[in-house]
Amino acid sequence: MKAFMLLLYLVPLAFLVGVLPIAKILIGHIRMALVMSKEDEWASYMWWNWWGSWLFCAGPFGRWIIGTILGYMVIKGKRQQPLPGYPGQLIEEPHLRVLMTAFFAALLSIFAVGLAIMSMYKILCGLTFLESLRPPSPDRLDSSNPYLVCLPRTAPEESITINILTASQILHMAKA
Repeated sequence: MKAFMLLLYLVPLAFLVGVLPIAKILIGHIRMALVMSKEDEWASYMWWNWWGSWLFCAGPFGRWIIGTILGYMVIKGKRQQPLPGYPGQLIEEPHLRVLMTAFFAALLSIFAVGLAIMSMYKILCGLTFLESLRPPSPDRLDSSNPYLVCLPRTAPEESITINILTASQILHMAKA
């Protein structure tokens, strides 16, 4: 469990260490792709001037995302030399692969932070990961432990029978 929690906390840290040095460059590339998309005749006709761009792909927010992707396509079409020519060229020149990699790394990092917070909350409540995954039992009388307890009932002349009771039923019998 300690190694898993360490992994959950290291994922966002690794994302920040990997993306922060190139964050300004990525933002500049996104702005350039939007400008190129709006200035290009084909992209303007196919996306920006089309009324459906306001409706499809998550409304106005998706309009800018698809416009940015079209801008990267326009930049790729106008590129002089094939990639990669030298180390770091994927970062220096606008490329959709770098942006998508950073986007999916950000999603993974947000997921890891959420899972780390939820797991830490469960640990501080005294539950292990497997206990937190167990669904609540509908036959419980209170919020006590839902695990089954086996109590053998033996008599000298009788055979052994096993009664399966939940912890709440045992508490209920003890109170009666």
